Amino acid sequence: MELRHLRYFLAVAEERSFSRAAERLGIAQPPLSQQIRRLERDLGFPVFERLPKGIRLTPAGEALVSAARSVLQAADEARKTAESAHLGVTGRLVIGFINSAAYSILPRLLRAYSDAHARIKVDAQEMAIADQIDALAEGRIHAGILRPPVVVAVPAGHVLASREELALADLQGEPLVSYPRGHPAGFRERIDAVLRNAGVTPRFLQEATHVHTLCGLVAGAVGISIVPAGARVLALDGVTFVPLDAQDLYAEVCLAWSRIASEPQVQGLVTVARTIFCASEGSRSVTNEASNVATGLENVHGKIKGRGTRGP
Repeated sequence: MELRHLRYFLAVAEERSFSRAAERLGIAQPPLSQQIRRLERDLGFPVFERLPKGIRLTPAGEALVSAARSVLQAADEARKTAESAHLGVTGRLVIGFINSAAYSILPRLLRAYSDAHARIKVDAQEMAIADQIDALAEGRIHAGILRPPVVVAVPAGHVLASREELALADLQGEPLVSYPRGHPAGFRERIDAVLRNAGVTPRFLQEATHVHTLCGLVAGAVGISIVPAGARVLALDGVTFVPLDAQDLYAEVCLAWSRIASEPQVQGLVTVARTIFCASEGSRSVTNEASNVATGLENVHGKIKGRGTRGP
């Protein structure tokens, strides 16, 4: 028994006529009669009595009317539910967040997302950065609000390029290309403070405002650069990214999600975040990796600034 057989049956039952039912369904009468016969064969009993003038429901047919309506209604509701989930209208969204995001970024983002997607259930979980990265990789959360770690971009032929991890002391005396002081992200000031506290004095040779420019300078062997781990996604020839053991140095707060995430509720979250955090400021953003996890990262430290592969 197929759903279409029940639709045909209800049309005939309600019209009390094969010809009127066929007209209502937009099909010819002979195929309709054949489908009703097939339904009766599947059931093992007739649902209509064929009279010299017209038809009438058998007792079994009378009982089937109510059941058929319930089945078709349930099928329609199932389709609508599935369609809503596909379109991101309903469903569940799990977001990880660091403690510092709970006071301004998270509430603002959740309010805006709930306004736009009222039927999505949001589960926000406070998690450490490393736990969020693992959870993203394992699919236990859809997105995370975190501070991605930093790496050192090193020319491929540089002596430090073969190292598995660098300490701050390894940067002593190295030529460094970096963001300028006063950069909106405040990343240069954080780099200066961490290096100063570690007693490291690098040689700052050149400044640039965008991560892809810094990595381009590194590829040209101008110097090395401390950049967000997400810069790996740029995959520039001639640049090796080496983890830096600097627990006090992180990039600014970001929204992270899997680059292969197809769930519409995730894309809805990204759209809302871009809308509320870049409404008042220009054109800067990051689309990066967190550690080895393929993610999209957008700067949400008060503002998401635009689109593209720029940052941090």
